Amino acid sequence: MLPVPQNSKCKIPPKNTQPRKSWKLHTGIAIELQNLGPINRDVLLACLFSELQAKMKGRYSSLLEKYDVFKILEEGLNPAVRDVCENGNFDLENLIKIGENPETSKDAGIYLHIMWRKSNPSSFWLYIGQASEFCVRIKTHKDPWRRHKNPSLHYYVWDSELDMQSEFVRLATYKPPGCSEDHLMLNLGEMWMCLIFQTLTSFHLDQFLPKDVKSLWAGHHLNVALPLWQGFTDTEENKDVKEATGGRINFQHHLKSEDTFIRAWAEHARDAFNDIRNSPNPALRKYYRDILEKRLAKARETWAAKKAKRALQAVSGTREKITVSHGGEHVEVKSGMFKFTVSKRLGLDLRHNDTVIIQYHLTATQHPKPYAARALPTDPASRLGVSIRGQDNIGAFHCWLETNGSCNVLKMNSLVDVLEGFSLEQSKNFKRRWFTRKVENSQGQKKGKDHVYT
Repeated sequence: MLPVPQNSKCKIPPKNTQPRKSWKLHTGIAIELQNLGPINRDVLLACLFSELQAKMKGRYSSLLEKYDVFKILEEGLNPAVRDVCENGNFDLENLIKIGENPETSKDAGIYLHIMWRKSNPSSFWLYIGQASEFCVRIKTHKDPWRRHKNPSLHYYVWDSELDMQSEFVRLATYKPPGCSEDHLMLNLGEMWMCLIFQTLTSFHLDQFLPKDVKSLWAGHHLNVALPLWQGFTDTEENKDVKEATGGRINFQHHLKSEDTFIRAWAEHARDAFNDIRNSPNPALRKYYRDILEKRLAKARETWAAKKAKRALQAVSGTREKITVSHGGEHVEVKSGMFKFTVSKRLGLDLRHNDTVIIQYHLTATQHPKPYAARALPTDPASRLGVSIRGQDNIGAFHCWLETNGSCNVLKMNSLVDVLEGFSLEQSKNFKRRWFTRKVENSQGQKKGKDHVYT
């Protein structure tokens, strides 16, 4: 066991003057935190061991049987952490006094990152992490480029305000990881600290804290991923949460895995992230909404790209099926999300599910046979002709489609936007356009689609 260095007076870092995004305009002022009061570390650790036996016996049982884990974890603890727990002074001043500046230390162990706004020091955020070498890990955290490339809740809050101050302190010093057992020991140390300082989500605190311990800080702080799973995926920090929020196919496979261990990991990652939505802290709720907005934007981009690809294929001609409805009175052909009326005046003998080849003809000037007959010369639809060809009971045919509907002009304007490479968001901002949007009821359930004409 490495010796615990003596306390050193911490230094408040200089003010960061880089421009940052402000979430307070959208979410309000952060809540002032209550003091946790005295914490019984032994009870928390005993409860953790009990939960491990019930939930993760396969991963931690041999470690708990082989070593006196309680003794190892307690001996590595910073004496200042013991004082805070016993005195119950979990305010900003006493947290900073834990000190022992880990930024210059090459030891391994557990650190606490404290963040607070200079204009409102009564409200602060905590993030707990583990390090194989303190100075290297913290230097990585402080790299703005890395924070930009690896977004997380921790970094989101850290970079949220111009007057954000921060301090790293050392919570415990343990053996540098040289094997899997050492890594698991660090996981236990980090998890123990997360329970003491209540930095996990409500979802995880409810599972691992004793029932008679009040989780006063639940949902306020920044540890989303459960430390006990650290190293399970052999990936970078918080990748489990990124996959949970990004909807990756691989992550969905993990959720459905026949391996109960893999499935449990995936469920923990997913549920911990979703728990942020109900956080009492406005910054965390804003982070959750921003992540979902990015996810939805990416989904819209993917959908638009697929729509554009499908539409461009029709420039060369694609095979589509005929739909006949209303007792044979209405005949149409659909290409992607666009439907085209096949007029009875064409005299075609088409049956339901007959196959035709539909083709778009886009010109630089007005098309002599535009599908949208009522298109204005300024409408992109005036440059689009649509033809179908195929075989019916009479013989081969190749003819131009046409409609007099005014709404179809707006739909064809939007189709031309797709063919000419405009995004959905760009198209929505043009006049005389059409798009659809999902409609939900008061309970947030999908009811269908609404047609919007600009």
